[in-house]
Amino acid sequence: MIKDLFSSIFSFCIAFLLCVACEEPVSLDIESVAPKIVVNGTFTPNHPFQITLSKNEALLSNDSTEFINNAKVQILDAQGGLLRELNYQENTAIPSYGFPGFQPQAQKIYQLAIEIPGYPMIYATSSAPKSVPIQSIKTEEITSAPNTSLYSIKINASILDPQGEQNYYHLQLYYQQIASRSSSNGLVGKPESFIPIPIRSANSENSTVIADVNKNGVLFSDDALDGEQINLQFQAVLDREYTGENPQIVGELRTISKDYYQYYTSLTRQLENKDRPFAEPVIVFNNIENGLGIFAGFNHRRDSVLINR
Repeated sequence: MIKDLFSSIFSFCIAFLLCVACEEPVSLDIESVAPKIVVNGTFTPNHPFQITLSKNEALLSNDSTEFINNAKVQILDAQGGLLRELNYQENTAIPSYGFPGFQPQAQKIYQLAIEIPGYPMIYATSSAPKSVPIQSIKTEEITSAPNTSLYSIKINASILDPQGEQNYYHLQLYYQQIASRSSSNGLVGKPESFIPIPIRSANSENSTVIADVNKNGVLFSDDALDGEQINLQFQAVLDREYTGENPQIVGELRTISKDYYQYYTSLTRQLENKDRPFAEPVIVFNNIENGLGIFAGFNHRRDSVLINR
């Protein structure tokens, strides 16, 4: 019995060693997919067009973004007539194509035409809707956390939706210091730019509200509230070390095109599902013919309120 057991174990070991010795690396013959051009081109009246072009990265690539610098980028009118050819601008935060002084107008249709050697022609069409103002923006229930510089606030914003129109919106919240703040190194001057307010939660009677990818605003439509007042309430936590004592809370309401709305809401849903292995996959909306990305217009208005303690 013991002899048979020993013989079985010995045979198994020999078989295992033979399998390991004969193992060879397996190469998978996966067909490579040619990269596509990614277009990032949201635009608004009173600001020059800024079109960024890059190649989409391979699935497992760790390479940095490869921007396109040899494209012919044109803005056409609704009938296909040339309005302006954009120049490549490398000395910017993100390399892009633009032309100083050439700015889009509200409610005018623009076509984007891009020619890149080795790629099919790329097209897209969009327009910027007329702007809708913020009706009011207010703060309430300012509560300080004990023994810290943190404080929580509620921000209420409302808009009056125009009746008989299909509208889409993107509301973002920022703060800006009014007075200089002190630090261990002395006084720190007021910043020139708006700083995003991270939102912890948002409430509204509008069922279409969805957080944006930057978590400092929401996107929504007027599907259920056409012509009515739309109210939103946000909760946020700020740090007095950065905001100062009496910062200005700024709301920027973007009246956006449908393409803009579909792109950014689908992008948010995709990012929310990235850590959910069993969630239904979300395909990001795309309005670029022969490419990926977005070319979409928006218009915006701002309103602000001071925090007074």
